[in-house]
Amino acid sequence: MVCQQIIRPLHRETPLQVSQEMTDLLGCPVMMKMENLQLAGSYKMRGIGNRCQMALLRGAERFVGASGGNAGVALARAARILNVPATVYVPVTASPMVIKKLQQDGAVVRMVGNNFSEAARAAQHEVDEPRIPFIHAYDHPDIWEGHTSLVQELVYSCPKPSCIITAVGGGGLLTGILMGLKEYGWTDVPIVAMETEGAHCFNLSMHANKKITLSQISSIAVTLGAASVCDELMRLKDDFKIYSRVITDKQAVESCIQFADSERLVVEPACGAALSAIYCGVVTDLANQGYVDLSSGPAVLVVCGGSGVSLEQLQMWDRDFGINYYAPSAPETIVGTLKEQQRRSEFIKM
Repeated sequence: MVCQQIIRPLHRETPLQVSQEMTDLLGCPVMMKMENLQLAGSYKMRGIGNRCQMALLRGAERFVGASGGNAGVALARAARILNVPATVYVPVTASPMVIKKLQQDGAVVRMVGNNFSEAARAAQHEVDEPRIPFIHAYDHPDIWEGHTSLVQELVYSCPKPSCIITAVGGGGLLTGILMGLKEYGWTDVPIVAMETEGAHCFNLSMHANKKITLSQISSIAVTLGAASVCDELMRLKDDFKIYSRVITDKQAVESCIQFADSERLVVEPACGAALSAIYCGVVTDLANQGYVDLSSGPAVLVVCGGSGVSLEQLQMWDRDFGINYYAPSAPETIVGTLKEQQRRSEFIKM
């Protein structure tokens, strides 16, 4: 049974579906890669799942990680599937919602420090490779290799894209995408890499042509909140057409709300950063400037998902940023959205 679990990937092949509203906005087919439908609610299951499986092959008996977000949730779920104990260190500021999800999947949760870095340092005291490996949130070759599977699925399910749109945090997903593009001969496909202000370490690194480390994360898109990107991304970036763009927290939230209303799905502001590439005209501007040829193929949007969002949070952000998209008389609209998302998730698990 364990051998079968190691051989079979823990991630699922996610749907690739057309968004009619985004297609109308952009003027070319927009195909959404629905990573929000992964088992743990985000694309993280591809990389973290592969990392855990490879660690198990190398003799792991227990996993240790540090994350107050999607990486921790993916680690806990992967450990549960593989029947391996897991301990996840989270900062004291971690969302109660995320902590509950970690515990529901059987992980031991230790709250240490005021930020991710402090939690990660504490986690290192338990590490004893290869028996007790540290499962990094984004910076490991097994994680990047796991993310290449997303490109493999695109190659077999759609024409060559005019561009691929993704959010960037620590760079694990983008590194895997670049590796996949190289593997399948799509190195000329432009990448639109989206970040929010206050978590834009990749954008700063691109402009400086060297890795920049943020002194603090000020964006509400906390799952994009890496202080710096992985070295491998900096090594690969010059071999590809990468267009790094930054939007505001408000634009990310507005995009989440618009996505919930039009696509009936709820995602985190970190994912809203990627959605903003369409909703806020970033890709249109790139096309007008000649960087992206929208006539060459569909635009692929990675809907990275996120496990740390709720109805209450979305409504709070709506109020805090003065968006007022949901009037007091219409809360049933977003409630219906969440019920539809739950129904889809339950159907997929069957």
